[in-house]
Amino acid sequence: MYIKINGKQLKLEERNSFKDKLISLKFNFNKLDYAIKFTNKKYINTVFFVQRVDIVLTDKDDKIIYLEEDVRSEKYYIHKKGTANVYLLPLGSVKYLAIGDIIKIYNKK
Repeated sequence: MYIKINGKQLKLEERNSFKDKLISLKFNFNKLDYAIKFTNKKYINTVFFVQRVDIVLTDKDDKIIYLEEDVRSEKYYIHKKGTANVYLLPLGSVKYLAIGDIIKIYNKK
């Protein structure tokens, strides 16, 4: 699976298990060059992240409701409209997105 941002294809990793959601990017020193999607989350925290990322919060239909660029460690972002999806993207990705856009997921063929 992948998503397209500004004409670039970003590999998409979907993380659904409790362990994957808990660990996310904590203590990960490798540069994020792909997208990570967490489903059914109410919030995301960047505690113990050792790299900066862009965060996108979407509703259940993947319509963007919140964007945050260059997020540092020790931050919390809460989804005010209940549970939905959270995307962690490489730095600089959200400048090509806007609130109200829909994130489309493509399957590799």
